[in-house]
Amino acid sequence: MLSANLLDRATGAQLFDSHKIIRRGPWRIAIVGVLDGRGIGDALGEGLAVEAMDVALGKLLPQLKGQADAIVLLAFADEEAITALAGQFYELDVILGGKVHQPSQRLVKENRSLILATTNESRAVGVLETEEDRPTGYFVAHGVLIVVNLVIAAVLGTWGVKALRASRDAS
Repeated sequence: MLSANLLDRATGAQLFDSHKIIRRGPWRIAIVGVLDGRGIGDALGEGLAVEAMDVALGKLLPQLKGQADAIVLLAFADEEAITALAGQFYELDVILGGKVHQPSQRLVKENRSLILATTNESRAVGVLETEEDRPTGYFVAHGVLIVVNLVIAAVLGTWGVKALRASRDAS
């Protein structure tokens, strides 16, 4: 599970790894996960916090410079938020978005990023084909899995925090 901005509210610590760098042939590909906290409300659960995506990426992306040949952002965010991130962060090569009403097979270029709305709340999959020798199926499969894992992580994190508080209250 990946999330650069899902935090423990009490400590401010990240709950999961922010990114993973994978090697495919000569390519070093950083896969980064973020979650848009807008509109989540009480669904996030006690003890959890979501740092603004741009703040988390502003801290992380300079660290990835030189470590990765390409950066793929998996963003559980709407199209407006994804486009804003692309405009702000030229380092992002591909953004796969997930909080959209309809998946799109239309590839959009914003700043230096290629944007594809690939999931409809994890119920649909999109394909991004490139002219480079990159394993597209790998990106799609793992992109969907990571977005689904972010949702599962939020639910499990909520339960974990509730269980921890319940055990403290019982003591």
